[in-house]
Amino acid sequence: MGESKPPKRRILILGDSITHGGEGDYTWRYRLWEWFQQHKIIADFVGPYTGVNRRDDPVPPQPPRSPGEPEPPPKDRILWGYHVNVSHHFDSSHFATWGYQAKQATSVIGDAVRQSKATMLLSLVGFNDLGWFVDDANGTMKSIETILQQCRKANPTMEFVFGNVVHRSKMDGRQDLIDNTNLLNKLLKTATSNWNSTESPVSYADVASLYECGPEYGEKCPAAYDGLHPNARGEYQIAEAFSKALHKDFALGEQSLEVPTRIPARDLGAPSNLVVEGAPMGLAATWKHVFGAEYDYRRREKGQSEWCEHQIATNRADLTDTNAGTEYEIQIRSRHGYETGSWSNSCSAIATRDTAPPPRNIKVMPSDSSFSIAWDPPAGHWNIERYEILWADQDVQGFPSNQGAQGNATVVRGLTNGHRIQAGMRTWTRASNGLYGAGDYAFARPLRLGAGSPRRPSRLKCRNVDDKTVDLSWRGSDSDAGYLIYLRNVSEASDVATTDGQVVAERNKTVSVMLGNIWDVEISVSAVNGEEESQRSAGIVPEKAELMFVAAGEVLDQPDDQTRTCLWARGTNTPSDQKRNPHPNVTHQTAYSASPSQLTLGGDLHSAGLPNPYQTNPYAYIPSPHDPTGGFGFPHPSYRPQQLQTHQPHPPPHLQHNLSPTNPRKRRASELEPLPGSSSSNASAFTNPGGPMCAPGDLDTTGLGVHTQQTLPSPTVKKGRTNTPWTPAEEQRLKTLRDAGSSWSEIAKTFPTRTEGSVKKHWYKDMHYAEFAEDEVSNFSAALLQAIKDYENNKWKVIGQKVGKPAKRANDVAKGV
Repeated sequence: MGESKPPKRRILILGDSITHGGEGDYTWRYRLWEWFQQHKIIADFVGPYTGVNRRDDPVPPQPPRSPGEPEPPPKDRILWGYHVNVSHHFDSSHFATWGYQAKQATSVIGDAVRQSKATMLLSLVGFNDLGWFVDDANGTMKSIETILQQCRKANPTMEFVFGNVVHRSKMDGRQDLIDNTNLLNKLLKTATSNWNSTESPVSYADVASLYECGPEYGEKCPAAYDGLHPNARGEYQIAEAFSKALHKDFALGEQSLEVPTRIPARDLGAPSNLVVEGAPMGLAATWKHVFGAEYDYRRREKGQSEWCEHQIATNRADLTDTNAGTEYEIQIRSRHGYETGSWSNSCSAIATRDTAPPPRNIKVMPSDSSFSIAWDPPAGHWNIERYEILWADQDVQGFPSNQGAQGNATVVRGLTNGHRIQAGMRTWTRASNGLYGAGDYAFARPLRLGAGSPRRPSRLKCRNVDDKTVDLSWRGSDSDAGYLIYLRNVSEASDVATTDGQVVAERNKTVSVMLGNIWDVEISVSAVNGEEESQRSAGIVPEKAELMFVAAGEVLDQPDDQTRTCLWARGTNTPSDQKRNPHPNVTHQTAYSASPSQLTLGGDLHSAGLPNPYQTNPYAYIPSPHDPTGGFGFPHPSYRPQQLQTHQPHPPPHLQHNLSPTNPRKRRASELEPLPGSSSSNASAFTNPGGPMCAPGDLDTTGLGVHTQQTLPSPTVKKGRTNTPWTPAEEQRLKTLRDAGSSWSEIAKTFPTRTEGSVKKHWYKDMHYAEFAEDEVSNFSAALLQAIKDYENNKWKVIGQKVGKPAKRANDVAKGV
């Protein structure tokens, strides 16, 4: 009798996006299978899935789902989707899912082994655990050990090859990821040796040492098309690492896989059949899909020379920040990570707009781990489908959440007490052709959950900047969500204190006046928490002196050499005399103020250009509004995030430092389809193909390797010197934040590549005059603006005539020269 053949190995490959692959990829699984065929290794690849990650479907803007409505079905798995040159004999079964975590695998891997009758596990998980702050190195190590234990429960003679975690390209602010990856790989190498046994052998595949990617390569890696996910070369290198372990520890193959010197390039042909037409929210561009590609689109106003470029995952782009009646020219090109193809022919169309205004009189009230929000419908007759509630937790790093609502009031639940929340709304309508559209957002006052009523501010101080400007500071309470600045002209006895309605987040503010000088103004401050407002502080009037006083006769601070005085306005706004004007006459209302408690601005939150250091592609994720952690961690299993579409290039002043680019992205790791008899969390994609009007550096998913998949909280980005020219979109964002009263530290956070000093320098040196000329036009008539300019130009001439001196001499004497 001849020798009996060894039993055929049944190999289960466990992995995340690096293993799953995307449309048009070969995948390292295929390169390893080729090596098996070349060396006549008898094995079956097993697992519940066979294809790569499916592309998102191109869909128009959609309104968010309301609580209680059924979730949309999960994105279907596809059976294939590999590169056209992949052999159809490829045994493609696997157990890999985009965004998957080792921690998730611990609860289902035993079922997967039993159902597939696997005898060997090839594992390449752990990156998402470290990258998305699910666990540190030690916690991820425990998850991998649990995977081993669950597999051995299902099959005591299971064989293992554990691949270590690869590094990604350099990403500022994520030294923790580098350190945790190094530590995990060190721990895993030691552990595999300890886990090894004759009955159940365990091997270690040093993938990271062969995979040409990591911080030492800078922003681009030879092995990764986007800074993490393997390109054709990287696929070979991962397969090589596993082949080395299989050859060395299991005597498979005559030798390990060799990476070829010539690597096939991806075909990125120019898209065809481009159609651009007006849509309810601006413009819609569609084109024929290029297999295996994502896209760049660029647009410009007809007749202009400068293009504005953006990135998109699907073959549809909704340009929601366009101006109605303006003709735009559009071009498309294929993209795969850093590689791009040639631009398509141009196509033009005139943008339209058929969207309703936001709701009116938005009122918010904080409660325990929740807030209530009420509103009046917008003026006019609209086919309103629903309203969108948008909110951001400003005490955690993350992105805004949203949900749908109907009627005129609702409650948002599952939030964190003590956190500051900024909420707003917009109106969704449905056109006769069935397309949805949403207009501008209107934002209510911020609120602090579970904090009670706001307290009256105290110790209001000011420091003179010039004859029109002072820097204010005051004491507040942890129960305050923000503050309102009130001004009263003390030269007019009948004048009452008024506010422009802009809520200041911090306890300091620079205040300027347009007419007259700051010495004629009494300043006071109130605290707010949603619609609740405290009494105003005692008022102060700046005076020219070399002392600093606090309001209402409180304890004085010692002056410094640069201090000028801000004196309490005697007899006005004292604690016993204070009254709140419930209907203030807002004399200096900005373009962003709809009422003292409601701010209205454009809906394109992405146009602020606020970068997520994980990304450089416009793909974003709106976490669960029902997540008890505040909505910015792992999604709650009972909630599916919604689609978010935006337009108009003005972000809300109190949301900006927390917003991410609103971009179309694919789902989280929680979308793994459950095996029979098991369960897993689900989260859906949402899309926003629209982009800002020429927002620089639209972000892609190179951050943590999110290839149209997911975005998580953004760490603080290190800032350094930069000589990068300022774009119009950046200057608009800077003006918006300054108008909103944001501090310089808040503003600098929204420009991760610029220092606070360079931002201030650009504002005062390069933009100050232009900002005066442009911003004030919206609040004053052209005639008044001209009168102000004439007054400034001629005042010293008039003063000189009155004192019998030349204008220059009078000016010099006034300045002390």
